[in-house]
Amino acid sequence: MEYIQKTIWATESDVKPRDIVVVVAEINGSRVSVSEETSTSSQQVSCSTDKLKEVLNVYTDGELMNEMEKRFGNECGYYVARQLMEENDIEFYWWGGSN
Repeated sequence: MEYIQKTIWATESDVKPRDIVVVVAEINGSRVSVSEETSTSSQQVSCSTDKLKEVLNVYTDGELMNEMEKRFGNECGYYVARQLMEENDIEFYWWGGSN
């Protein structure tokens, strides 16, 4: 497995406090994560790469990244990813913090 990180969505407008600025997907061996950053905080949700591949019906890391960009590549990507993990009973971890 390889390491892949990709910005799957970024705002193109002026940023106000609490606006989501960027959504990033990352595949790091056995873990996959989706994170979002605002001007004051960040959040990340992660789970098993293999389990997410199974749910999304993909087989390679490249296919997984393409599918994550398609499904989570929007302003609500972090929340959509977390909801998908919850609905499919995938054990996941999340964290968040603010400046």
